[in-house]
Amino acid sequence: MSNHVLTVLTKPPILGTVKTRIAKDTNNQTALDIYIKLLSKAQDLCREILADVWVYYASESIPNDEWSTITNHRLLQAEGDLGDKLKDVSNTLAQQYDKYIIIGGDCPYISKSHIDDAFRALDKQDIVLGPVYDGGYYLIGAKNYYPAVFEQIDWSTEHVLDQTIDQIEKLELSFGLLDTLEDIDYIEDWKRYLDFYEASK
Repeated sequence: MSNHVLTVLTKPPILGTVKTRIAKDTNNQTALDIYIKLLSKAQDLCREILADVWVYYASESIPNDEWSTITNHRLLQAEGDLGDKLKDVSNTLAQQYDKYIIIGGDCPYISKSHIDDAFRALDKQDIVLGPVYDGGYYLIGAKNYYPAVFEQIDWSTEHVLDQTIDQIEKLELSFGLLDTLEDIDYIEDWKRYLDFYEASK
């Protein structure tokens, strides 16, 4: 077993339940199509990295899906808000691995080099964060379980990153920051990604 792990928080691709902000500006089918492409991008990333892979579903049951070809570690997310879910995941991972990284499936700009950089950052830092432009983060990694890092956070707001750093500093822990990237919340975000993808070919 590897001494480090990449974990993805995900949802099953079900019409009307994913990318709801995109759906409001387009329709449920367009939102689902975009989500499936984001999911495929995250799965491709997980196939590239040299680490164990775990997947946590926001679902009532574990589906038989493409993730089953990538990892045997497929679990259900805890009840509660994102902080509760992250605490549960990080508590489990910290007991089994020297380093763990958690990402969602909303940032298609994440590359293998970002994951490699995050693991390297944990050689020197207690925690690593990958900021997004809207004030949150696309990645968090650590070497131990620090539940307070996920407390007193106004989730889904522009304050998430700053409040998380405040919590880290209160604990007197060290942290590193990766490149700032953009996640996909709105149709305009997706269009910018498509332009980026075409330009990078």
